[in-house]
Amino acid sequence: MLEEVLEDTADVDDLFLAKVRKMIKRDGDDLDFYFSVHFPRMVIGTFLTVIGFSMLNACGYGQHSLNSFEARYAAEIAFLNTFIAGSTSAFICFMLKRHINVGEHWKTPRYDIRSLCNGFLSGVCAVAAGSGAMKPWGALVTGAVQALAYMIACLVMRRVKFDDAMENYQIYGTGSFTAMLASVFFLPTNGILWGST
Repeated sequence: MLEEVLEDTADVDDLFLAKVRKMIKRDGDDLDFYFSVHFPRMVIGTFLTVIGFSMLNACGYGQHSLNSFEARYAAEIAFLNTFIAGSTSAFICFMLKRHINVGEHWKTPRYDIRSLCNGFLSGVCAVAAGSGAMKPWGALVTGAVQALAYMIACLVMRRVKFDDAMENYQIYGTGSFTAMLASVFFLPTNGILWGST
């Protein structure tokens, strides 16, 4: 009896693995996960992640009280800077990523939704450390710098054949490094660009 159950389980496992292999391979070729993304789900996921980031940034500054003007201002600036940096990064990535990743130029669509969504996420991540304190122009510069860092990281990872189909390292790894540098340079009165030592 036990042997029959084990054989049935093995058959189910083989059937499952066969279905997974069929999903991954088409006509004997490996499926390129980069170009097999369901774009409406990607846009919805990006939207939810950005809303979460903006709420996190807005709540991370000030005294967490709406009764204080300073706390409200810090929350509003954090919310604004999150969207400024994300929008700047998304626009630059949307326009230029196709030309920077030259090796995939012929494959990448002219209007690449993945570049737009991932560019937005990388810009939002890059401004997170100083979003409640830096000025809006600092968030704009941070988003532009992060767009370049993200696209260069995408190019390098693709050249070394690093397996990261969702580009998580390119978004969050470079974004956190840029956030660290942006908080050093752009924080008012304490940042390097404000004359602090």
